[in-house]
Amino acid sequence: MDIRSRLFVGRWCVLGLIGWGMMGCGGGASSEAQLRSPEEVRAQMVIDVNRLTSPEMAGRETGTPGEWAAAQYLDSSFRALSLRPRGDSLAFQVFTFMPHPPMQVHETEDGISQMGMALVQESRGVNVLFEAPAATGKWGVIAAHYDHLGMGQEGSLHRGDSAVHPGADDNASGVAVLLALAQDLTDS
Repeated sequence: MDIRSRLFVGRWCVLGLIGWGMMGCGGGASSEAQLRSPEEVRAQMVIDVNRLTSPEMAGRETGTPGEWAAAQYLDSSFRALSLRPRGDSLAFQVFTFMPHPPMQVHETEDGISQMGMALVQESRGVNVLFEAPAATGKWGVIAAHYDHLGMGQEGSLHRGDSAVHPGADDNASGVAVLLALAQDLTDS
């Protein structure tokens, strides 16, 4: 496994742009480059956050159809910037992990409550990896996790019936910033 693969394997799904020279970005802005206005950047970021927090994404929990829908959205967003996919299978790098088992209350036959660990199964997630050509030959990684709590089981403080946790602040907004940065760097 090369260094780029090791950087992305882990509990969080990560999308990344690899290949920019440190602060060199793609060779500097051309005098003909059209910079986007702050309003245009903000509008696109709102679109990205709304899409990532939509009901179709169902909270983007790792290993669920909602996570896969988000991965496909990110794939199409990066492809629109003409970046090169760098995963094991096009832009995607599948990984497996064992979630931390949550504590559960178990009732005994005589009505006594005891704490115990829940049974968990191995889960599969997907990283989304793209590369931009480096003008300097150096490379760096810009990354953000795009998964969230899904229906709120593991890691959620919510109690009661399951509910979609859309995750605008964890981390759809960070992914929207990453997409805006990717757009600006490819425009420069």
